[in-house]
Amino acid sequence: MKLNKDCVRDVLLYLEEHLGYDDRLDASSIKIEPYTYEEILYTISLLSEAGYIKTIPIRNLSAATSYFVVSILMPGHDLLDNIRDNTVWTKTKKTASKFTSVSLNILSSVASNVLSTMLLNPPTV
Repeated sequence: MKLNKDCVRDVLLYLEEHLGYDDRLDASSIKIEPYTYEEILYTISLLSEAGYIKTIPIRNLSAATSYFVVSILMPGHDLLDNIRDNTVWTKTKKTASKFTSVSLNILSSVASNVLSTMLLNPPTV
């Protein structure tokens, strides 16, 4: 399965909006259009594995793994802060699309550079 970078951004935005302090959010209850349940769960699994979010794995009777999402970790907040703005995200994706593959760390760095450039050179009104 391929990691969808738009899904990563949307999942982090969703978690930030719906996850309170000391909460446990059941990943199986997360619904974000246009993504499938499998895309969302896969994204959560990889974000957890990479240290962007903290999860607790849960197994149901069919042995399928799901998760309780406990928190967004600091690297997850950093990534989200870099890709939150729609203009920054659009420019970041455009820059990253020039390459076949870009990791989340590189994507965050590209977004940080795009954001820095925009902050240093604000549009004139």
